[in-house]
Amino acid sequence: LAGLLDGIDGPLTGRPAIIVAGDDRQARELAADLAAWLHPRPVRFYPSRGVTYESHLSPPAHLIGLRVAALDALLADDGTSDTEPPVVVVSAVALSEKVPDPELRPHAFTLRVGDLIDLDEVGADLVAAGYERVDQVDDRGQFAVRGGILDVFPATEDHAVRVDLFDIEIESLRRFSTF
Repeated sequence: LAGLLDGIDGPLTGRPAIIVAGDDRQARELAADLAAWLHPRPVRFYPSRGVTYESHLSPPAHLIGLRVAALDALLADDGTSDTEPPVVVVSAVALSEKVPDPELRPHAFTLRVGDLIDLDEVGADLVAAGYERVDQVDDRGQFAVRGGILDVFPATEDHAVRVDLFDIEIESLRRFSTF
């Protein structure tokens, strides 16, 4: 499979690819294996929601993050950039689930050192994007504001980010472990 995706002038070289596995466990393991073989080509795992739509329960934040990262990788590939096209590994169950219209999703925003921000406004934007405000961040999809510090655990990342402010200016951004 890796040879088809990364072979010299292979049938899937230079194009995005979606690989279907039997279940989420197999898809997750295959994605990890392909990521090692195809590096630096991006490989994303697209899991099932983990809950049915009829249950009216929200899927866990880490699953939402994985799904968003996989969809974003496919949407970002327009064939004109110098980056490698993505490979998305999906389970049969996840493939049968509805995919939300990208226009209905909250828009991402970027924070950079030197930016001037209003913590109340950023907090409102995070809540609108589905993030939960907590006292201390410990899971994806959460954020906390304490004085001049904003901790955010992006749903699409493995580590939380601490934003240190000097008044309203971002002084530093750094990843940290929630453990």
